[in-house]
Amino acid sequence: MTDGSVDLILRECLAEAGITLGPGDESYTLSDLAIDSLARLGMATLIQDRYGTDVEDRLTATMTVAELRGLIAEAVAAGAERSGAA
Repeated sequence: MTDGSVDLILRECLAEAGITLGPGDESYTLSDLAIDSLARLGMATLIQDRYGTDVEDRLTATMTVAELRGLIAEAVAAGAERSGAA
């Protein structure tokens, strides 16, 4: 997994909510970016469909963009681990 792939998924997740990430936006919470529960559900579904990792309960309004990046990195790693174990 590369930081570039995590960045790509992060941008996809934010695009799902109609958000374009700008410089310095990593410290904003999802709530600051007006990402509501329905948009968070869409993000969680995208991550689960792609990597088989359920993150819905961990994806909260108070999560920062930086924390979302970390959550995505964990999901990517877990998905790769499952793929390698198969």
